[in-house]
Amino acid sequence: KQWYQRRVAITAGGLGRTEKISCPVHIPQHNLDLSCVTTGSKPVSSYSLCGIVHHTGGIGGGHYTCQSLTDDTWRYYNDTMVTTREPLTSDDGIPGNDSDARSAYVLLYRQNCDLPNT
Repeated sequence: KQWYQRRVAITAGGLGRTEKISCPVHIPQHNLDLSCVTTGSKPVSSYSLCGIVHHTGGIGGGHYTCQSLTDDTWRYYNDTMVTTREPLTSDDGIPGNDSDARSAYVLLYRQNCDLPNT
């Protein structure tokens, strides 16, 4: 089983021409449930967003930026500049800013796990 989000399409009847898909994407921040695509005796199926790779531009060229969660702080990386910036989504995953939802190219999630109380 696979789970992925396609952001490139082959057009013109499959003759090899490609174009970037720029429609807004659903970006859940917390408790992404992947139980439908995980296997095992006790699959972990809950994940939280920890990074986003953004691409602006088209297939022939553009610019990549990213956001990552480090020490409970969201950081936005754009070439040599690093700033703090929350991902522009709500807890239910509905984009709060159309440009983030359109430019999201890769979504990175980490597995949620219950740690025993110590």
